[in-house]
Amino acid sequence: MKANRKFIENRSGSGYLTAVILLVAVMMATIIGAIVFFAFADGITGTTNESNDTKSTVIGYAVTVFAMMAIVPLIMVGGLMLRSLGFMGGGGSGGV
Repeated sequence: MKANRKFIENRSGSGYLTAVILLVAVMMATIIGAIVFFAFADGITGTTNESNDTKSTVIGYAVTVFAMMAIVPLIMVGGLMLRSLGFMGGGGSGGV
């Protein structure tokens, strides 16, 4: 119990905990966004060939965007790793 209290008082890991929560939130938002978009996109039917072509184009763009959103958590993890090594003004023991 004392260790938990020290952790809360010192806030030694609060930056990393915040980053992990943000990482999970970004991943969940991407997943939920993709599910909702494709659920609505499947229900749309066009009345002309042009509208169906437009729908196909928009779905193609959405696939690209959601695939690129998967890169964001990787960038965040890389930032955390660099910060723990002492880059960007955090972590590390500062040997230089």
